[in-house]
Amino acid sequence: MRLSRLSPIALALTFALAGTACGEQARSTAQQIADETRKSVAEATAAGGEVDKALAEASRKLQEENLSLQVDGGGPKAELTPQGDLLINGTAVPFTPEQREAALAYRKEVLAVAEAGMAIGR
Repeated sequence: MRLSRLSPIALALTFALAGTACGEQARSTAQQIADETRKSVAEATAAGGEVDKALAEASRKLQEENLSLQVDGGGPKAELTPQGDLLINGTAVPFTPEQREAALAYRKEVLAVAEAGMAIGR
């Protein structure tokens, strides 16, 4: 009788010890992954200054320079200026105030998508 009462206790103790060994291995692996992640973050943070500079420059260019408008199959060079002017081969196309407002709204949306992409890339 005494043996039958000890058997479940011995079995539970065996599983607990086996679980401890597996748990130690899992903790060791988790610690290794955490250490590698910390190292990667530290390296990225160190390089982050360069990344931030490049992204700031790209953002400045988006805000201050003309946006190139691509046409499938070629066509004339088209650009949209920060002031809302449409340039075709360097010549401004006359706009009504409503057209300029629409061009500026389009430019604002394009810049928002580009900024979001840069934020994701960061």
